[in-house]
Amino acid sequence: MAASQQEPARNAAGRGRPVEVRLSIGLALGGGTALIALSALVSLSVLLRWLGAGAIPGDFETVEMLTALVAFAMLPLCQQTRGNVIVDTLSRNWPPRAVRAVDALWDVLYAAVALVIAWGAWQGGRDALANGTATMVLGLPVGWAMMATAVLAVWLAIGAVVGALRLVFEGRS
Repeated sequence: MAASQQEPARNAAGRGRPVEVRLSIGLALGGGTALIALSALVSLSVLLRWLGAGAIPGDFETVEMLTALVAFAMLPLCQQTRGNVIVDTLSRNWPPRAVRAVDALWDVLYAAVALVIAWGAWQGGRDALANGTATMVLGLPVGWAMMATAVLAVWLAIGAVVGALRLVFEGRS
């Protein structure tokens, strides 16, 4: 049976993809939408400064807080679809099974790093909420953004582990 007949039909909406990939597609679309909104905010703020009307209050704070969320909203899809940059200089001529084993190992290490980031962001978010840390201009509490980033980093780790398991047990990611 040809490979195209074995795989379920896939399209941009994610139908036929595993549930974790469909969820990651939604997160990436939300992250992309937020990134477009941030770009519009910065552009408008710069335009207003150029026109002499002054910047949008809190523009830099909003960008700072949402940038990590945007990145961590899109990273799981990148990982789950094998979209990260790879260097295969040494493994180019290896047997496919060996390449999958090494890729799975890197996926597990990536998951471990994502969990360390999640732990640090969660602890930082808890501390920030406990002592009332807020942005200087808008007074927004920063802890919630840190904790949301932690949750997204956990999702990234889960996706990396699932990818590693698929590489090892199914021969695909």
